[in-house]
Formats: sequence, structure tokens, C-alpha cells
Amino acid sequence: MSGKFPFEIRLFRGAVGGEGAMVACGDDALLVDSGFGFCGREMLDDLRAALDGRTPSRLLLTHSHYDHALGSVYIKEAFPDIEVVGSARCGEIFAKESARRLMRELDVSAAQGFGLAPDEDRTGALRLDRTVGEGDTLELGGYEFAVLAMPGHTKCCVGAYCPEARFLITCETTGTWASDVSVNPGFVSSYAATVDTLDRVLSMEIDDMLIPHYGPMYGRETVRLFLTRSRNAAVARKELILRMSAEGLSDEAVTAAIAEDYFTPEIAAYYPKQAFLTNTYAQIGMIRREFPSGN
Repeated sequence: MSGKFPFEIRLFRGAVGGEGAMVACGDDALLVDSGFGFCGREMLDDLRAALDGRTPSRLLLTHSHYDHALGSVYIKEAFPDIEVVGSARCGEIFAKESARRLMRELDVSAAQGFGLAPDEDRTGALRLDRTVGEGDTLELGGYEFAVLAMPGHTKCCVGAYCPEARFLITCETTGTWASDVSVNPGFVSSYAATVDTLDRVLSMEIDDMLIPHYGPMYGRETVRLFLTRSRNAAVARKELILRMSAEGLSDEAVTAAIAEDYFTPEIAAYYPKQAFLTNTYAQIGMIRREFPSGN
């Protein structure tokens, strides 16, 4: 952590795999992601503890996936004046009945995985108060954050960067923490866009970073090592998928092989296995589409 780091960061969640984060500066608080819908009430209890009396001014949704976005309905009900922001594409997804139906199905499946009954369906209330994209800014406690388009995990992914504090709020495009020596690559919608995003952030001055699900990471060298490992992991995952595909393995077999090697106990601590398998399966199809010749 830099000596003048001005923000307080606390995670909140209702269940493992549905983490959000509070980034506070004085009395002002920005929330980043909101977790599942099925445990929204438990998430609110944890959020209020993290806020410690503050009222959050904004909720930034880094992308539209159910484990990041469905809790936003509960947060909006609890804090009616909060401004829910995300990319224009995120807002378009929320407006689609088919997308909301899929999010509900995935949320119900996640609840069942925890042995819990899902809460009532509130996906019809999903919406953004403001759309943001490249070139827009967010303010927190007198500090200005530049919104960054960060496609790769999804096309709707965004992050935010505070140049004064050299602090990046990133998204799953830059990967998720797997262990002290490994990163789980985050590409789902596009490998090429993921690598481009990683190259972009690797060229930036970043001392500290907020990583989805994991939390804050402090120190320029530590941050750079994580991002470098994430890029290397993306390349290695792509090459592994292409090699297994060339050997004639089915998508299901490739998914199982990757899970056996990469679904570590560290990942299992915050990443439900079904979500890992679903994203890995999507990675395989996407790599085959982006690299039809196998190289």
C-alpha cells in the first residue's frame, strides 16, 4: 500500500462467490458490485457492517453477471438515493427478458448449491440509474476516477482508475486470484480483448488495485506481478484448449481436465464450482471460434 493511500476498502457478501466491495473516503462510499440475489438480505447485513454508518453514494456494477449484479436490487431498496451505474451494454442486458430469466435460473441454481431456498424473483427491478463508459468519470471523496472500458470477461465490463492515487478498480477481465503463485484467467467473451485490456493496464501507473471477489491488493510490484501472471495464464489457457482440441477432446472433456488442474482449494474458497465450470466451458467455445485454424 502506498503511504498516502486515501481509501478504506472492505468486502461484503451474502454467500461465498458473491462478493462486493466498499471503497470509502471519509464519509463518502462507493460500492463495487453487489453479489447474488438469493442471499440479498444477508448481503445487506454484511454491507451495513462494512459501511459503519455511512450512506453509499454510488454502486458501480463492473458487469452484468448474476453474481455481481442481482444484489443491486436489494441495495437500491435499502438505499433509494444510491446511483447504480454500469456500462450501456450492461443496461441493455438488464432490459432483456431472456437475459433476466437466465440470471434468475443461475441464481436459483447457486442457492440450491448452498442448500438454500432462493428468494423471490426480483430480476424485473434490475436497472441502471446512469450508464458510463470510456471517458466518463466518477467522484469519491474529492477524488476523480476515470471509467475504463475493459472488455474480455464480458463485453459489458468496466473498471475505474484514480490517477491521483494510482488506484485501479478492476473487473474479472484481468483475472481472479487463485493462489500466491497463480491467477485464473478471466476471458469468457473474447481472448483478444482480454489480452488487449491486460496490456493496457500493464502500461498504467498502478500502485494498488481492487480485484473482484478477492479484495484489495497493495504495492506496485505485487500488482504488476499479478497482472503479468494473469496475461501469462490467459496465453497458457488458450494454448491448452487448442492443444486438447487438436487431440480430439470434447468441450466437456477439456472442461473437466482444466477443472482438475486449475480448480484449486484457494479458488473454491470464493468461486462456486458450477460457475467455474460454466465459465471454462464458455472459454473453450470462444477460443475455438477465435482460433478456427488452431493457432
